[in-house]
Amino acid sequence: MASKKAESGDWFSDLNAVIEKEKDTFTKDLTSVLSKKNEVCRVVLEDMAKVWQKFDDLKIHFTLDPAAQEFAIKDDLTGAWKVRVNYDFTGINAINLKDRSHEEGRIGDAIRGWFYNFNEEVRFRIVFEFCEGENYYKYTGWKRTFAQHVLYDAPIDKVRFDLLHEVFTDIFKKWFESHIKKDRNIIIKHVRDTYEKGESFTQ
Repeated sequence: MASKKAESGDWFSDLNAVIEKEKDTFTKDLTSVLSKKNEVCRVVLEDMAKVWQKFDDLKIHFTLDPAAQEFAIKDDLTGAWKVRVNYDFTGINAINLKDRSHEEGRIGDAIRGWFYNFNEEVRFRIVFEFCEGENYYKYTGWKRTFAQHVLYDAPIDKVRFDLLHEVFTDIFKKWFESHIKKDRNIIIKHVRDTYEKGESFTQ
């Protein structure tokens, strides 16, 4: 049975006030998340474009997804990529820089970054992913086993670019070295010894 207060009061006005307050809070939170996501994507993709360009200069085949042409403009004089003014990065949910070299089974070695929800907060994670080998399965045939090691993981509002750049410096230095010395084990051993093991999967 409804209370006398509910019967005499304007219940819909009270309900509407609660809904509007929650909507305003949600809108502010969403705006904050999208703003930070835009910043994270811009910084990380700008960094990845520079690395991709350096590998390309060394005639080492890598692919960047999304492609640099989508969010940046190449300077014809310097060859450097510059992020497009007012480009909206909020629609990007994943960033991948993949080694397409066929030597030493490198194809598939990659840095992957993505946003995900955990405990009601948006987080950003970057991993180094590589193929550990192939196995034969009775019903599905040959499949490659991939491993991921976590390079960086943090709530989106607490992403620190100084720490990200420390990781990038460490990883890319070893990755370049492994290509120059033609020894894939340099980067794989370093990742295994330095960074926490993440997920494994077959493909």
